[in-house]
Amino acid sequence: MGTPRFAVPSLKALAQSRHQIIAVVTNPDRPQGRGRQLASPPVKEQALKLGLEVLQPATVNDPALAAALAVHAPDLFVVVAFSILPRHLLAIPRFGSINLHPSLLPAYRGAAPIIWAVANGEKETGITTFQLSPRMDAGHILLQRRFAIGCDETAGELEARLCVEGAKMVVETVDRLEDGRLTGRPQGTDGVSRAPKLTKEDSQIDWHQPAERVRNLVRSMNPAPGAYTHWQGKTLKVHRTQHAAGGGVPGIVLCADGRRGLTVACGEGALQLTQVQPDCGWHAAGLVCSSPCSRGDRPAPQGQRPIQHAPTPCLRRMARSCARPCCPAGASSTMAAPSRGCSSVRQARQPSPRLWSSIAASVPHPRPRPTKTAPPAATVAYSIWRSRSPWPPSTPMSMPTSQTLVPRCKWRCGVAKRGCGCKQLCLKYFAQCARRGVSTA
Repeated sequence: MGTPRFAVPSLKALAQSRHQIIAVVTNPDRPQGRGRQLASPPVKEQALKLGLEVLQPATVNDPALAAALAVHAPDLFVVVAFSILPRHLLAIPRFGSINLHPSLLPAYRGAAPIIWAVANGEKETGITTFQLSPRMDAGHILLQRRFAIGCDETAGELEARLCVEGAKMVVETVDRLEDGRLTGRPQGTDGVSRAPKLTKEDSQIDWHQPAERVRNLVRSMNPAPGAYTHWQGKTLKVHRTQHAAGGGVPGIVLCADGRRGLTVACGEGALQLTQVQPDCGWHAAGLVCSSPCSRGDRPAPQGQRPIQHAPTPCLRRMARSCARPCCPAGASSTMAAPSRGCSSVRQARQPSPRLWSSIAASVPHPRPRPTKTAPPAATVAYSIWRSRSPWPPSTPMSMPTSQTLVPRCKWRCGVAKRGCGCKQLCLKYFAQCARRGVSTA
């Protein structure tokens, strides 16, 4: 049982072990992305590749899920990053249920243990397999291992490392349970801490905090959801920072360097923002802001924790081929890496005249529509004759010459055939011209 990418290595390891996987339980498909199209969970995609049966109940309390699991009669439930199982599901397997948790229990019980461990500046963490109980993350511990957290390691990098090590521990736990060589030990009451689900306010930067605490927050929110601050009513995400010399009013810009980026004062010390993401895209180190952001800029009004930044202009919007208003007009900055958040192509600096011409040439222009002209006299006469109007027409017509009339008739019917309407029209037209004394030579 599992849903996110963290559970995929454990599924692969169990599929390659001596144990048989009867079915895989995961969350239903949900709309994702800007197009809001249905996307399958990573665990489901991997299970289908392995040819396993997939169950996707709306909730874990769905009676159909309990009925389906009871039919399979499993010996063990292996849960990795899934919902809390109710009592009637925990009673189904013969040997109970085990869970993989990325922390050193009883520390950081909850939905986001990795993020909170990094945000609190922990020097080490670990992975734990334990027996599931009705209480959240409170069952008997089976296996536990410790791992150090790097000083610059982000939550995403730590998660990628722990999910691989956790897959090995899951297989080892199942093997030892089958052989009867593993018994659980109860969790102590000392050192119990919580790792609740994140809210939007948890990822907002408070520049009045010490620089080390702000840096830990940025590391913990990388890559998602991303630590953020405000500038001129807009959101600016900060993905990577490093310590810098200096100090001042919290939130003030101490230095705006094109190679080193922005240096911002904190409650204690200062931080250099080496990787930021404005509203319109992603940018790396090497940031030089335009006039709205310069040395000595002040924070926004009370209640916000701002940082000043002017995002890079969108060249496709400059060329009038980008409909998205992703970049404000007149903004300029220098970036060392292209944008990934917007589909538009961006450049680090203002384009040269040659680049402007190449951009303008790449924009497709609509073809000019042909101008409407009056139809020839033969076409007018043909339409009158086909509508059974009186012949000759009551209004006088200009009489074309034979050089104009004959090719037009042959063009309308393809070839002159016996009984063709165009041919009859030609004969009537020549007769009318003869009555009026008009020469058709």
